[in-house]
Amino acid sequence: MIQPRDTLKNIIPYKPGKSIQQVQSELGLSQVIKLGSNENPWGSPVSTDEMADIIASVAMYPDIRSGPLLGKLADRLGVSESHLMLGNGSDEILTMIGLAYLNPGDRVLTAKETFSEYGFVAHLMNAQLKEIALKDYTFDLDAMGVVINAPSERPVKMVFIANPNNPTGTIVKSSDFRRFMNAIPSDVLVVMDEAYAEFVEDPDYPNSISLLTEYPNLIVTRTFSKLYGLAGFRIGYAIASPEIIAVLYKVRQPFNINSLALAAATVALDKTEFVARTLANNREERDRLTRVFLGHRLPVIPTHANFVCVPFGKDAALIVRKLLERGIIVRHLASFGMPDHVRITIGTPEQNTLLIAALADSLT
Repeated sequence: MIQPRDTLKNIIPYKPGKSIQQVQSELGLSQVIKLGSNENPWGSPVSTDEMADIIASVAMYPDIRSGPLLGKLADRLGVSESHLMLGNGSDEILTMIGLAYLNPGDRVLTAKETFSEYGFVAHLMNAQLKEIALKDYTFDLDAMGVVINAPSERPVKMVFIANPNNPTGTIVKSSDFRRFMNAIPSDVLVVMDEAYAEFVEDPDYPNSISLLTEYPNLIVTRTFSKLYGLAGFRIGYAIASPEIIAVLYKVRQPFNINSLALAAATVALDKTEFVARTLANNREERDRLTRVFLGHRLPVIPTHANFVCVPFGKDAALIVRKLLERGIIVRHLASFGMPDHVRITIGTPEQNTLLIAALADSLT
């Protein structure tokens, strides 16, 4: 038998949450609500009519570098196009960063209770992964700084920070992040994953894009999957110095973004009413769900994203199963190293009303 690379022994394939169709088939349910993957509950803002022209031209390769999306995105962010690169979801961007910068044995640092893709990138490149436990459900930058600055034969090469963190929804504050960046060597590459950045309202959230000139060792990744409702199209982007972007282009697959995704993202950027409704709903329903959880004496973690992380204790898996039997998909966080917790996407008012009723039944 042909043997795969040794490093693949450390990789557990990503297992997504159950789909609506899967639950309907398994449990024989006609109505299922998916609140387990942090998708936009209002769906996509892009209409079929708006995609008609691009569908007619899919016989041609997509225009990755000179199409309208990069220019529009650059204007929106206040950077030049040379600071941007598109990816097949921000997941692909994270992998490209590993391909571009990690050698076997390099040290990678992240949190223990965070998005599994960071560990995947480290293991894929046969790097040494070190995970630091969260402190108060937040990235412990002080502890990470100690590891980075400790004498070692192999210094830390790369740091992954999710801000807001998935699955806790907590954020690293601007003052803490700046102190961290000032305390570490400039040759440590810091990857700030901001998949949920648009939902943050805290004035002390880092303006990471403005920090790029001050910290050329910083890469910011974002996505169209959450706020813009394009998870199925798979499109994200990196923002970094032109020098880093030029390196990332060396490992990018040709035509890695399909024409439909490029067109949908270009259209979505102009959907200001959709964005405003999504953000308003997220704010109002987050507060509503928080009151409900507190009413059940569940100390919900204060969130800055489009989901809530709830400590249900030893009954977490049971609650997830009971909700599933009532047609509501949520995410048990055992795979994140948090078996007593559940992550719940903030849905529409109607979806959340059904969730609240099912939760009341499940807790009795």
